[in-house]
Amino acid sequence: MAYSTDSSIMQWEVSVGGVLGILLLISAIYLWIGNWIRCRWLNVILGAAPALAVIGWAFARENSDSMGMILFNVYLAVLGVGTLVTGLRGRRLGVVNAGMFVLAALILCRFFDSDLGFLLRGVAFILIGVGFLATNLVLLRWKGESHQ
Repeated sequence: MAYSTDSSIMQWEVSVGGVLGILLLISAIYLWIGNWIRCRWLNVILGAAPALAVIGWAFARENSDSMGMILFNVYLAVLGVGTLVTGLRGRRLGVVNAGMFVLAALILCRFFDSDLGFLLRGVAFILIGVGFLATNLVLLRWKGESHQ
């Protein structure tokens, strides 16, 4: 069965899609600026992801894959540290663990991409685990003090 493509319907669909895309972009920018003004830094960092994805895509289109990769790695590092700091300030164990997880994932991915020996990789795994445990112990101690 062949479908007919009426050009007026296609133009209408493209126009509606374009308008909806622009409205979505404007609302996203409005929310991002609102979070910036209210100093909700974790929301600002998370809200920057789509813009950084477009910038990374633009670098990849220009055959500069390494620049997009570096940009994304820096973004993940900022996201991990921002989440970790937000969790520590609020003494929220789940948020702290989320920040530690993002940082650990970034570190582990970089170790698998590089030509490091097994000993150094093993030490990195152990240090990441010790970091998780130490942070969780500190937060649990803080929670214990606040309940007494």
